[in-house]
Amino acid sequence: MHEKAIRSQDFAQYVPYSLTNTSDRLGWEGFRAEIVRDHSAGEIALPPLEHHLLNLIISVPTFHEHRWGGARREEIGREGSASLVPAGLESYWRWNYVEQGSPCDLHLHIDPAFVRRVAVANLDELPQNSEFLSVLSFYDPTLHHIANVLLAEVEQGGTHGALFAESLATALIALLLKVQQPWRSASTSSKSRAKDRLRLVCDYIETNLGADLHLERLGQIAGLGPDRFGELFRIAVGVSPYRYVLQRRIERAKSMLRQKHVPITQIALELGFADHAHLSSTFRRLTGMVPSRFRSEANR
Repeated sequence: MHEKAIRSQDFAQYVPYSLTNTSDRLGWEGFRAEIVRDHSAGEIALPPLEHHLLNLIISVPTFHEHRWGGARREEIGREGSASLVPAGLESYWRWNYVEQGSPCDLHLHIDPAFVRRVAVANLDELPQNSEFLSVLSFYDPTLHHIANVLLAEVEQGGTHGALFAESLATALIALLLKVQQPWRSASTSSKSRAKDRLRLVCDYIETNLGADLHLERLGQIAGLGPDRFGELFRIAVGVSPYRYVLQRRIERAKSMLRQKHVPITQIALELGFADHAHLSSTFRRLTGMVPSRFRSEANR
């Protein structure tokens, strides 16, 4: 992330208007909402953001000039139009109102980690190809509806609770990811590629349980850096790569322990443990019993 990227909480310091209301006191996790009412025409150049910024026009059609991600667009956005600036991009905004009325915009600041969790849970794919794309302006009626409900929640003090708001945000993120699928160069194969990468890693682990498995090597198989791979693996599988390897080693050890003739020390060494004691302590931690007791009970 760019070292000058600004935090969601500091966003208000960079805009030429005052926020009417925010969700800060409501305890929402993974995203923040800000309401801006009756603000004047203006312009702003924003440094990169740590978060994704989704701006929605709630009322009064607005002339916008947008520039970010190497693209530029001028248009009149109607009520419900949205613009999306992905995390890490500088952006320029200029706006003016083309009709009389009381203008209202909703800013949604979305944590990229929240997007990744939603991508995995709702789209059944690793989130490498589910990052938000830059969108200068678009309209979706369902998105407009969700935005209005979130706005009402903020203004009514979170009447329905944080879980309700976070469920709405989850639906909104899933919708955005689906809306963006046709814009992705490889959208039709992203799910299968992600599953194939995960399968390759798991197959490699299964074949090399006795080896000294490194995060860097597993990441190479998945085509990712070690930190990125570790994060995505944990989201997709539910445990860290280290924990997954331990679990698979213990499951293999159980299978070998059912064979009476295989010494426990041999099992330990074949599965990457330092010695009998190392296997025993790990086995007990994960199963609640030592290998010798498991063998005894399994072979009664």
